[in-house]
Parts: sequence; C-alpha cells; structure tokens
Amino acid sequence: MKIGCFMYASGTFHERLFYCSYRSFKKWHPDIPVIGIKTDLINPDIEMVELPEERSMGMGIKKYALASRAMKEYNLDKIIILGSDTITCGVLDEFIDDNSVDILTTLDYPYAITTDAFNGTGTEHLNADVVCFNSPEAIDLIVERSPSHGHWVEQGGLNEVCYTSKYTNKTVDSPYHQSTVVYNVRSKGNVVASPMTQWEYTNKFIVRDSKLLVPTPTLSAKIKQIKVWHYCEGFGCLDYPTQKERMDYWFTKGFNEDTKKFFKEECDCGDFFDGNFTL
Repeated sequence: MKIGCFMYASGTFHERLFYCSYRSFKKWHPDIPVIGIKTDLINPDIEMVELPEERSMGMGIKKYALASRAMKEYNLDKIIILGSDTITCGVLDEFIDDNSVDILTTLDYPYAITTDAFNGTGTEHLNADVVCFNSPEAIDLIVERSPSHGHWVEQGGLNEVCYTSKYTNKTVDSPYHQSTVVYNVRSKGNVVASPMTQWEYTNKFIVRDSKLLVPTPTLSAKIKQIKVWHYCEGFGCLDYPTQKERMDYWFTKGFNEDTKKFFKEECDCGDFFDGNFTL
C-alpha cells in the first residue's frame, strides 16, 4: 500500500510551526513521505508545484485540491492531511490500518457546525486539519462543495460530504468518552474554544511508556493517548503579535515540562520549546 502525508504551510509563522509538524510526523512514520510545497524553510520529501487554477483558491480548499492531485499523480492508496499547527505524538494506526472507509475523520470542539449549505445539528463537528482519505474522489467532492460554506470553507465541505454523500466515513477518536485515543483538539478537553479552560487540562498531560496521555481524573473519561496535538487557535486569522502571545502562553503555561520534554525527545522537536516562541 502506498501512503503519503500532505502538509501545507504558508507564511513565516506557519512555516516555523511546520518545523515540529514535519519532524514529528517523520519521527513516528519514517517510511511515509511528506508531500507539499517547497519554501525557503520547508523541504518536503515530495515537492509539488501549484497549478494556475490552484493558486487562486483559498488556502484550505487549495490544500485539499493539492492532496487529491498528489493521490492521483503518485498513485497513492491513502493520503493523510495534517495542518502545520499539529504535532504527531504516536503512530497513526487508526488512519493507516483502515483501508475500507473513504474518509477517516477526527473530532473538533464539541459544537455543531451549521452553514447555509449544511445543517449540522445533531452531528459531531469534524475537523478538517487532521483527516485521512482512501478516495481521491471524496476529496474532489469536498473541494467542489467547500465554496458554498462561507467562512467554514473546507471544514463545512468535509462535514457536508461525510454526513450527506455516498462516501463512507469513520471518526477515529469517537465517541469521545469511550475512545482511548485523541487525534485532534479534544486533547484540550471536552470543551469549547476557550483558552483559559483548555490550559486547565493541557498542563496536566502525563508521559508514560513513550506515550503522551490525557489522564482520566482530568476529563472524567477513559484515559487517552494523544496521537496528534492540534493547537487549533485560528492562527491564520490573527496578526503576528497575537500569534506570538498565544504561542508564548502555550510554552509557559499550556504545557508542563514533561510534555515539552516529550515533544523534544519523542517527537523530534529539537529546541522548539526552549524559551519563548521565536520565528
């Protein structure tokens, strides 16, 4: 089976985050190539060049369009898509081992997504930055449908396609309270996007047997291994002073020393978490 991982970073801030996202994924998956766009700071294993029609797309839709094209051009059976603001913290077996489902998804914050094109009431909100596809056609449909979802773009497209189309999907870290793994923002807790609430949970992460864990007493749920950490701070909509302020807070208050040591030693993040955040 041929597998690839597509990652995309644009701008100095996201390229700095990419240092950890790329190195951590390769640490846990040395044989899976990372595919992406080369920049001054980024050298993916397989370099793609944007087509003219892709350059005019919004960032999120473009990422999906490029991932679909990568599957077809490199004859991939499976492609994992990860945002630049992620850190891979273990082997992503839930993605890698399931070849029967078209779309393997992960949970977003615990609220429903509703757009003009999709009423997600009663569904689990799926996050578009940590996802895996066994079908390029499913990605193509998301690209086609995403512009109809306003500011939700590809996240709206992903949720619509998963819940209303012929393509099959499975959420690998659901149901939340029964799952023993977390692949996305629920590692912050079963909470909405409120930073002061999130940090109450994240600075209690524990490291055991080369695994980063969310402890049971913190969340009143099963103990969970964090497979992918995702900041999910909406960094792309913020100016740099605000981006830096949030990252500095994660460095100083959001993660305890054991977690930062885990990122450094087990996820190959080097000196990324030493001191404050710098470009």
